[in-house]
Amino acid sequence: MISITCTHCQTVLNIDDAFAGGVCRCQHCGTIQTVPAHLKNGSAPAPSSSKALYQNKARASAGAAPQGGRRELDDLAQAVASSGLSNSGLSGSGLNNRSGSPLPAASSSRASLRPAGPVQAASPAPATEQEQRRERKSVPLIPVLAIGGGLVVVLIGLGVFLALRGPNPSSTTSGTGGTGSTVAGPGLCGVSITSPSVVYVLDRGNATAHLFDPLKAATYRSLESLGPDRKFEVIFWNNGGEDAAYPADSLANATPEEIEKCKRAFEDLVGTGNSHLRGALDKAMARQPAAIVIATGKDRLDSDDDLALADAQEAAKGKVKFYTFAVGKEIENPVLKIAASATGGQYRQVPESELRGAP
Repeated sequence: MISITCTHCQTVLNIDDAFAGGVCRCQHCGTIQTVPAHLKNGSAPAPSSSKALYQNKARASAGAAPQGGRRELDDLAQAVASSGLSNSGLSGSGLNNRSGSPLPAASSSRASLRPAGPVQAASPAPATEQEQRRERKSVPLIPVLAIGGGLVVVLIGLGVFLALRGPNPSSTTSGTGGTGSTVAGPGLCGVSITSPSVVYVLDRGNATAHLFDPLKAATYRSLESLGPDRKFEVIFWNNGGEDAAYPADSLANATPEEIEKCKRAFEDLVGTGNSHLRGALDKAMARQPAAIVIATGKDRLDSDDDLALADAQEAAKGKVKFYTFAVGKEIENPVLKIAASATGGQYRQVPESELRGAP
């Protein structure tokens, strides 16, 4: 082993005899050291003030380098030494010794000698925050345009499809007023009624008198839309005279023959007097139908009829749907509206002009 003292940090370095006459790198401070060729198992001479980076001595085992090559290496060593780089930790400089091998790292008495590794390429400087933000924001324009164009085409196609399809034939018009719409299938005044059995409870008092005949005609058209497989009954509110109903005490299939009998039964019936809902509604509930139609020209019911409707509404929940109609004037009957909503049916206001031409 060869022992030398680092010219920079003064650490005693132990170097294998194989590196005699070469150069090494201090493991602690990285300073390039010249390994004497004549010292073996002896102490190193005191460091010279020149801190030589390289000595122009060839290893005994290596062939002498060409004179020109030695001169160039000497010039390089002198230039580095004079610039002060020999004390700057050239641990990654990658300088070669005269034998052409990478410079070995000299070890101190606390560490073993290991050859100096090759210099690693410097990592690229990290991108600035502005460059990173610009890179995140940059999105290829062509894919964005393609996606946007595709969405526009889909929306246009959907609009054309809906326009060509038109309104749903089974849709109904509800709420306050309006002209209503014709429904395909069973219904009354634009409201679809597809229940297997329907009882019509119609007001024949003074509030509906001027529209009584159009109301009967709209009811007959509704019966014809039911078809023979559905059952019906028509009951009029009592106005102080005899009860009027067809069939009198049961439900009948809506065949053309039964509908004609119903028309003949009410041919001479007129609307007049002060009518009441309770008796007709009680009879309708007794038939246990799937739906009850209530139509009146009153904007409010008297207290007894209001109570009767509330009781029937409570009993009908989950069993019978109420379809309620305020006909004639531009009125809104909140009691009828609540009853329809509570039972899963529908409420409509039907103006006179529509009732006279209602399907």
